[in-house]
Amino acid sequence: SSGRESPNRNMSPLTYKPQTQGKAFSRALITLRSEEGVTVQAVDQNRGYIHAVVSPPASKSVEDIEILLLPEGSVATFRDVARTKQPPSYICIQKGCIVGNQVQRARMSDLGEKLGWTPIDDARIQEEAEWSQPFLKNLPY
Repeated sequence: SSGRESPNRNMSPLTYKPQTQGKAFSRALITLRSEEGVTVQAVDQNRGYIHAVVSPPASKSVEDIEILLLPEGSVATFRDVARTKQPPSYICIQKGCIVGNQVQRARMSDLGEKLGWTPIDDARIQEEAEWSQPFLKNLPY
């Protein structure tokens, strides 16, 4: 993700502390291989790189997931890109929602939770978080 992208197109990198890069890599690989509709396409353990393709059974969407584990700072960067552009959801009704493709965001968040990885800025976000329903907070009535 880049700081120049709109917020609905990026998520914070994840930290895999206190695991080692090797253990985090192995767990990620095992977890991805066990997921329904996920096929691991490329693995480069020396670089800490995994490329998987997601083809959910109930969906016509195909997505590419890439994960790169960096040893510096125990950080995992990732991306989940749909091969065919899907229309975004324009309504946010839950805490933490950012207008964008919620399925992809949820998939990466769920994967991080399964692996025990957290966003590198999680503590700051929790401290600063104040959620309100968009478009409803400032209505004149």
